[in-house]
Amino acid sequence: SIMGAREMDGNAPFPGPPPRALLNVSYGGERQPLIVTPGMALAVDEVLRPPRVRFTAASALALYSLLLVDADAPRPFITHAGNAVRHWAVLNVPGQSLLDGESGVEGGTIASAYFSPRPPAGSGVHRYRLLLLEQPGARALPAELALRTHESRYDWNASRFIAERALAPVAQSWFVCAHHYDG
Repeated sequence: SIMGAREMDGNAPFPGPPPRALLNVSYGGERQPLIVTPGMALAVDEVLRPPRVRFTAASALALYSLLLVDADAPRPFITHAGNAVRHWAVLNVPGQSLLDGESGVEGGTIASAYFSPRPPAGSGVHRYRLLLLEQPGARALPAELALRTHESRYDWNASRFIAERALAPVAQSWFVCAHHYDG
């Protein structure tokens, strides 16, 4: 798999040290799931539909938020250092769904529908990070996520979003993807 030199630059675009626990992520159907290992290279056509997520250490009664972001998008998609493109955001995910749900996010509030990774030609390899965060309680849909435009997903400050909502990172995974001309 492609590790990419930039993998070593910490936890961008998320704040603080990365959580040690691994979020179990798989793409594709039940019969032939593609299990994501951290840093794995995936083709654009392998990530067209939302992945299935599992977190075996989830607390059944807790609520979680799930974020998928691209920290390597070029200008004009990201204009401020440390920001990202938001590809997926699901809030209020019941812990029970992460333990034994079909998709892992049943009962959650889809704040930003899944927008499949498709790096622009010439922009190189992009890191896509999935971060699972425990919520202190149920959360209303934030105004910044209520916008349904693609532009509202660009140049997003995930660190501020996490801090303002007192979300606690508990698990993560990540993969890399490139335009087929760049891969």
